[in-house]
Amino acid sequence: MNFIKNYDTIWRHLIDETNENLVPIFDLSNFLIEKTEEGIPLLELLPPPIFQTKIMSGKSIDILDTISSGEMQLITSISSILYHLSNLNSVEEEKGILVKYNYANIILDEIELYFHPEYQRNYIHRLLKDLKSFKFPEIHGINILIISHSPFILSDIPKQNTLFLEVDNNFSVSKEYPSDNTFGENIHEILSNGFFLEETMGAFAKSKVTEFLEFEKYNEDNKTQYKERREEFANLIDLIGENVIRQILKNHLEDLDNKYFDKKDDLEQISKEITRLEILKKKIEDA
Repeated sequence: MNFIKNYDTIWRHLIDETNENLVPIFDLSNFLIEKTEEGIPLLELLPPPIFQTKIMSGKSIDILDTISSGEMQLITSISSILYHLSNLNSVEEEKGILVKYNYANIILDEIELYFHPEYQRNYIHRLLKDLKSFKFPEIHGINILIISHSPFILSDIPKQNTLFLEVDNNFSVSKEYPSDNTFGENIHEILSNGFFLEETMGAFAKSKVTEFLEFEKYNEDNKTQYKERREEFANLIDLIGENVIRQILKNHLEDLDNKYFDKKDDLEQISKEITRLEILKKKIEDA
């Protein structure tokens, strides 16, 4: 009813009937800000949900049809929070019928799902910024509870406001965070300390490195086996991303070379290594 009532005075001036009945989004935004500052409830100004709403680019492309699932999750999560707060803010208390709530408790359970890491890193900042940009004069306080597995989210929350949980004998128990604070903490440190990871390397990568380091222990015919697998080990070392670990493995490979190869073997191995490195160099140059 508000849309019909306000059509001639409001919407007729905003709708561009010559251009597929589009409403310029900045004109709409400025209009809504102006009217809400005059004291008109936002819900009275918005068009009813019977309309199909699309956000079109300057090239007449439906923007919401082209964004990723993570971008859609980011938009819908924040806009949903703002919508419900606006709804609560607009309620007029009627005795025995409606209750006006002046405080809101928002629970976000793994809100970072679908998010690119950069969206996770910016989520708290963006949420608080958008909350501050809206006016909720009837809401006196907002509490936000976040359940998360994301170190990016945790880096924006002080340790004093965080409860760390660990599963012990099928029960969740609280655990102390070992570093000084989580707020502004290096995200990699939080991942290790705050989420109680047993390792910082993928399980498959660790199994391959362990297999290489324990090669001598489980192979009786070590020299023959080593010659057959030496190139495999060298390729594995080239793949390692951590410089310190890669250098340790290279040193171990040199120790095995000294142990299993004589001078003739050395010359043969050097020739193979030169060939392997030339192939690797060509791949890098062609990439």
